[in-house]
Amino acid sequence: MAEKILDIIMPVYNEAASIQQPLSEIVSRILNVIPGSRLLAIDDGSRDDSGRILDAWEKDHPSQMKVFHKVNSGHGDSLLYGLQRAEAEWIFLLDSDNQIAVGQFLKLWERRRQANLLMGRRARRQDPQLRIWLTGLIRAFLRFYFGANIYDANVPFKLFKRSLWEKVKIFIPPDTLAPSLFLAVIAKKLEYSLLETEVEHSPRKAGTSSLKKFKLFRFCLKALRQLLALRMTLPSTSRK
Repeated sequence: MAEKILDIIMPVYNEAASIQQPLSEIVSRILNVIPGSRLLAIDDGSRDDSGRILDAWEKDHPSQMKVFHKVNSGHGDSLLYGLQRAEAEWIFLLDSDNQIAVGQFLKLWERRRQANLLMGRRARRQDPQLRIWLTGLIRAFLRFYFGANIYDANVPFKLFKRSLWEKVKIFIPPDTLAPSLFLAVIAKKLEYSLLETEVEHSPRKAGTSSLKKFKLFRFCLKALRQLLALRMTLPSTSRK
């Protein structure tokens, strides 16, 4: 049996209009390049043809892809669903909207020996102003309450060892809205090395985000409350 090197976890929700391109790039830029890599695609109860498209790709690439279909429960729950099923040495978290081109993964992969957690950094983010403002708010919140200076903690472009996930997951409740954000904060707080690498970020070319305006603001408020609760559970000393 081939060694399991890399599991890519990609939640998908109503991305039928744009999912073909990231799937094609994942296969050509990662799965066909890195032996022992596979894609875990989590269909979060899509109401369009996303699930059917994923199944067709899995049929064509049975040794490289595994598709899971679940009742819609949000992006965070889908990430946790995939993380529970990851088996490889390395894990890569990726969104399905193709705003960060898949090919930029190699920027992280080539530097994987330099840090415990490698992250993209959207320095020139192409999103609505509200999202950019909320990201700035989270950045300030993390600096003030956690002493964690992380530019883009919730970026959906993270590479880390599964052994790191085993260490931090005990602090992440199952109802966490933003487990990717929690991963970065906990790793930083426990003094694991973190490396941010600038990646190009593009506007959405198709589909729409499920979090808009007031719903997005409420989501962020709840996520901030969960972060405050996290602060009470983390140890006061480092992992050393």
